Amino acid sequence: MPGGWVGLVLTALVVFLISDLLLSFLGTGGSTTISYTEFNNQLGKGNITKIYAKGDAIEGTLKSAAPTPEGKGNYSEFTTQRPSFADDNLWSGPPSSSSSSSTSPSLPSPSSSSAASSPTC
Repeated sequence: MPGGWVGLVLTALVVFLISDLLLSFLGTGGSTTISYTEFNNQLGKGNITKIYAKGDAIEGTLKSAAPTPEGKGNYSEFTTQRPSFADDNLWSGPPSSSSSSSTSPSLPSPSSSSAASSPTC
C-alpha cells in the first residue's frame, strides 16, 4: 500500500487546512457585531424579533434593518455581549408577544432550521 499512514495523515491535514481557509472567508453570513447599548436601544424601540442567548453572548434578528454602527449599510442580524456587570433585568420577564427568545440559535444552521422559532421562557 503506497503512502500508508503518512499519506493518509497528509491528506487529512490538507483537507482540514483547505476547509478551514474556505470557512474563514465565508464568515458567519452577515451577522453584525453591535454594542450592548445598541442592543438595548433596539430592544427599547421594539425592533427585535428573535434572540438567542448562551451565557452572556446574544445573537438575534431585527424586525426592520437598522444602520450599522460604522454607518456602512444596514444590518438585520446581530451579535453582542452582555457585560457581566449589567443590572438591567433583561431576563426577568417573559418575552413580549412580538418577540421570542430561544435556547437554540436564531440564525439558520444546517442541523436545525425550525428550532429557533418556538419561544421559551
